Amino acid sequence: NLASWRGKNGELAQAITEFETLLTDRKHLLGPDHPDTLTTRNNLARWRGRNGELARAITEFETLLTDR
Repeated sequence: NLASWRGKNGELAQAITEFETLLTDRKHLLGPDHPDTLTTRNNLARWRGRNGELARAITEFETLLTDR
């Protein structure tokens, strides 16, 4: 998807923005517990970590583990 492509091409901030938008849409359309929503949360946390937002990424991963 576009968000992953941006991240892989070094556009980390844009990738994060894309994943944030996608997450909002998926929560609304699919619900917070849908596997695709959870995968998007995982991807968002991963790109936050790669962007140097380590504390936030760790918190998001920890929350995701309890929600899965």
